[in-house]
Amino acid sequence: QCGVAYLRDCGLLGPKTSLAHCTWFGDEDISICAETGTSVCHNASSNLRLRNGIAPVARMLELGVNVGIGMDSFSLNSDDDILQEMRLVENIHHMPRGGVAYEYCPSSADVFRMATLGGARASTFDKEIGALLVGRQADAVLIDYEALETGYPYFVNDFPHGGGRYIVESQGYVATIVGGQPIIENGKHTGK
Repeated sequence: QCGVAYLRDCGLLGPKTSLAHCTWFGDEDISICAETGTSVCHNASSNLRLRNGIAPVARMLELGVNVGIGMDSFSLNSDDDILQEMRLVENIHHMPRGGVAYEYCPSSADVFRMATLGGARASTFDKEIGALLVGRQADAVLIDYEALETGYPYFVNDFPHGGGRYIVESQGYVATIVGGQPIIENGKHTGK
């Protein structure tokens, strides 16, 4: 019996459970997560840095598993930059699988969803965070679109659903808002 089946049989899986890494998951494990509503937290940088492998995220999404993006404090550059992590997730999962170059791989929209709604659901705070909706916490990062357009004109036609949104470096962030209050404006902490 696989470990995930054992966890299911013990009643430990479900919408309030999130499993991290999952680099060695096979179809049985993935199917059980999908059936039980168990989320997976994908820590791409950490998995690469620790040499754990690459989680089969494309297959997880195909079979209906909620996947969130995490960083596990072991990101490749030790900077915990979520946009860089999103770029990594999109790039490593565009590799051919099973020798077939055109099998399904996560789109930019899938990666954005994993970083927002998927992460919120995996943390069980999906009624409070993950989307800019009335009644939810107003957490957001504002990015200078003009600077992005000037520095990287090749992605603009595909924005915001193209990989271009992940190429922003720290100097492209205009503000960070937490709970509706700006905590970083123009690269400086507001003291709030």
